[in-house]
Amino acid sequence: MHDWAQTAPIQVSNSVFIVGNVALERDELNILEYGLNSIPSKMLSMKNQLKADLELTADRYPELQMSLGLIRDSIVYNSDPFSLNMHRPQYKSLNNLKQRNDIVVKQADKGQGIVVMSREVYEAKTYALLEDKESYEELSENPMWTTYETIRDEIKDLIKTGSIPKEYVSRIRLRGRPKLPMFYILPKVHKKLCPGRPIVSGIGHSTEKPSKFLD
Repeated sequence: MHDWAQTAPIQVSNSVFIVGNVALERDELNILEYGLNSIPSKMLSMKNQLKADLELTADRYPELQMSLGLIRDSIVYNSDPFSLNMHRPQYKSLNNLKQRNDIVVKQADKGQGIVVMSREVYEAKTYALLEDKESYEELSENPMWTTYETIRDEIKDLIKTGSIPKEYVSRIRLRGRPKLPMFYILPKVHKKLCPGRPIVSGIGHSTEKPSKFLD
């Protein structure tokens, strides 16, 4: 049986690595070379969208039809033409990448490029970390709500006793439903067998706002 956790990276371009059994079309590779921070223009007609929004508003408020007509003429019909920052075949390749369930695309650890991993390799390297009993413990139940209630009550006590200045209360008080932290890995392509660097994203978790406040 293949030990996917020990799979080494292969560099296929200046900035793209593959790990595992990954096949990429030339256009897909070109898209990845833009980097994960590249933002493609949306393929839409701004003119048609604005026109539809204004017409909907005019239907709801007939008394504004004349004013909305002037706005439409000045904004919609005199606006600069919408331009794409990629060619149409590239948009197709981007959508193909988004729809592929057999791969996982991640930024390399230390920002050394883009890594495309087969899903089985990504999962194997992730589980290899989680199986380290000295670093991780499997829980019998989800502690999310218990943690939320504990932090919420502690914050309330701190606010009540004046330990937190009033101007900071809105920055630290918990609101809305908490979310589970997300565990993922960043592949270390600079190391021989490309181990994963564990990352826990706590966006939306009960500890997010207190952590930002303390920083």
